[in-house]
Amino acid sequence: MIHYTSLSRNPLQKIFWAVGLFWILILLGTAGYMWIENYSFIDALYMTVISVCTVGYGILGKEELSDIGKLFTISLLLASAVIFIFSITTVTSFVVEGQLRQFLNAYRFRKKMNQLENHIIICGLGRSGRECAQELVRQNQTFIGIDQNREIVEDFLVNFPKHFVGLVGDATSEEALQSANIQKAKGLISALPNDAENVFITLTARGINANLEIISRAEHDYNVPKLMRAGATHVILPNMIGGRRMVNMLTRPGLIEFVELIAGENDSDIHVETVDCVLYPKLWGKTLSELHVRSQTGLLVVGRKKENQKIKLNPHPSIVVGKTDKLFLIGAKSDLAKLDEFLKKR
Repeated sequence: MIHYTSLSRNPLQKIFWAVGLFWILILLGTAGYMWIENYSFIDALYMTVISVCTVGYGILGKEELSDIGKLFTISLLLASAVIFIFSITTVTSFVVEGQLRQFLNAYRFRKKMNQLENHIIICGLGRSGRECAQELVRQNQTFIGIDQNREIVEDFLVNFPKHFVGLVGDATSEEALQSANIQKAKGLISALPNDAENVFITLTARGINANLEIISRAEHDYNVPKLMRAGATHVILPNMIGGRRMVNMLTRPGLIEFVELIAGENDSDIHVETVDCVLYPKLWGKTLSELHVRSQTGLLVVGRKKENQKIKLNPHPSIVVGKTDKLFLIGAKSDLAKLDEFLKKR
């Protein structure tokens, strides 16, 4: 299975050039004989082919060519020899230097990309990108990573072989995002250390997929509005989050312990799941008490969010579930399978 590829130049390009030069030589030779020796098109084409292929069946309609015709034929022979040497060299390097294997790998990679849906794209595989990757692996999510450093991409392949699909290229380019099948992606994380590059990625990604969830990193708080205007759904300031967490570990350690618990860190068995009610019409119009979520799945409904409103914690059992609602459930990971079965019945 191919796990990564590079957006380098198509290795077949030189072969296409060689073929193109050959046909250009045929056209020039035909036109030259028609003009210099007054041959018909068929006769000129015949003379060009036997000259280029060095067959030499003879001269048509006359004992010998004119002096200009002879010089023109010499030029054709020399040009065909150069193109022949170029073609042989290109084909040999294509096979011997592994370019054929690279081309086949790239083809299989593109085929794999076209099959992916609802995946996540990470732009930049540095320290922030690695943390994102580790969390996605913990959640058993397949993701695509884009980075210009081939060694980093190969290192990710070694560490995350089951979940990682890598792309060696410039994440700010539309070509790289298109190759990562951004049209079918669930979300994109722009984790580059440079705010200007994150703005550019966000603009490009939003232009390709208007419905994409885009999470962008920012080094400076004054760049947050720019990223939001560029189309980011959320902007994360790692330094600010890290600083607040360090303080809270000293002043409110219980809060941090609880957050780590519900976030599933420290090998916790607790998991929080989100249910998008728009996907389950049978939930609409029913109260939470009528759904019997706790008795059917063992999960607790700890929050509810209506469209364009903030999350309300500990919703009352009499709350009626609407089409645009999102429900937040918490419980053991072993109960998640029960949740899937519960929703399918509804």
